Amino acid sequence: MEIAQIDNLIIKILDKAKAEKYSNDLQILMNQIPKVEFSKSEILEEKKGERELLGKWSHSLIMFDNEKPVGIIIGYERGSENNEQYPINSIYIGGFSIAHNYQHKGLGKKFLKIFLDFNKKIGLNYLNGDVNFSVQTNSANWNKHVQKLYQSYGFEKISEKQYDNRIDNVYFLKGYI
Repeated sequence: MEIAQIDNLIIKILDKAKAEKYSNDLQILMNQIPKVEFSKSEILEEKKGERELLGKWSHSLIMFDNEKPVGIIIGYERGSENNEQYPINSIYIGGFSIAHNYQHKGLGKKFLKIFLDFNKKIGLNYLNGDVNFSVQTNSANWNKHVQKLYQSYGFEKISEKQYDNRIDNVYFLKGYI
């Protein structure tokens, strides 16, 4: 089902059938994200450790140029962890990537707005509360353009999360209109 269009690019819900069909393309897209690596099984998983990726196949979006995936935003409902990093329920952006040759054209900003608007409209299906959004992104200076993209929509840094190879900023967007 087409939910939006950016120029001649079509945006659809990324359901499990599409994820399976385009798993090779999605893996390539997701592995453009620096300092992380995604396997096909991770892209298709509905659980990460003990955390269920609630509503993943209704919150995630895929962008096509004809039949070729050129963008992906993986979203799911993430329950509060009662800590400073994830204090409230939210729709979590678990991955966001635009194909290299489609970057620097404003598509990421437009795609993110479509994702936010779409998910604000459908709301939380598994968790209670207001629709809030959360995301983690690398805190390094080379990633300032991504941090600024989220901040341009009102995301605010609330915490940091330490990994072996990087530090991520944790951002929340509350009350998106």
